[in-house]
Amino acid sequence: MPVCISFDFNLNPATAVIGQRVGQELRVWREVWVAHAGGEATRAAALRAKQLLTDAGWHGPIRLYGDASGQAAKTTGPADHAVLREVFPHASWYIPKSNPHVRDRVAAVNARCETMDGRSHLVIDPACEHLIADMEQVVFADNGELDKKRNPLLTHVSDAFGYAVVQEWPTVTRGGVGIGFSSWL
Repeated sequence: MPVCISFDFNLNPATAVIGQRVGQELRVWREVWVAHAGGEATRAAALRAKQLLTDAGWHGPIRLYGDASGQAAKTTGPADHAVLREVFPHASWYIPKSNPHVRDRVAAVNARCETMDGRSHLVIDPACEHLIADMEQVVFADNGELDKKRNPLLTHVSDAFGYAVVQEWPTVTRGGVGIGFSSWL
């Protein structure tokens, strides 16, 4: 079964989640949280993710998910996507050309927490403290957007998580067909 790594590109913190899709269940078993890495934040997060896979003895396929905005060139170094291609040269690429709407991403994550049949399809290892905190504390602000001001350290790792979830279980359909991939199988 492939391992899936999903990134959100930030300077502080740089974040990612590592997990696997098992049938209709999503199992997150590690998170990456790198603080104060500056212009090398994406490289630091990618290398940390790679180290976690090495520590786990992982030698199988890797699928990358994440923030579409990482394709943009930067004045301080290579684009985030270029860094991921360098660190994970043989990984399959599941990062869309544009990000889904925030509400669609949140709805997809909420649907993994509990589907219409009342069942949870999500397991998060207790070691993923930042992701658990985000799942418990992230709220919408009065303007209808995610509240990133109340605690600026919140939303980053759950954004990373959400990019993978919305690709696998999209809430928006076009012509009755989901716009995401069923690629964690």
